[in-house]
Amino acid sequence: MKNRIQELRKERNMTQIALSTQIGVSQETISAYENEKNDPSLENLLKLSKYLNVSIDYILYQSKYRKTEMPGQLAEDELLLLDMFHRVERSRRQLIFSYVQGLIDRGI
Repeated sequence: MKNRIQELRKERNMTQIALSTQIGVSQETISAYENEKNDPSLENLLKLSKYLNVSIDYILYQSKYRKTEMPGQLAEDELLLLDMFHRVERSRRQLIFSYVQGLIDRGI
């Protein structure tokens, strides 16, 4: 879990202290999770999952998708596209919308 929690925290340009404040634990606790000295409790996994907007499976490396897959709702390529979209900085997402709208307008 070291890399996943740290990766998600860094994607948000957060310090360990900021993340710890958001989920109600100490900075040392976040450090211990990231350095694999301790595993998060179920309660803290739920808090991390909710705050970081990813599934517990994703945090635990049980899924490559950030959100829990809902059978029958989204195809694998749609989930992959959503996962990639979530990795793009919010400030740059408008470029994606513009590009896709251009494809639609051209009938591609």
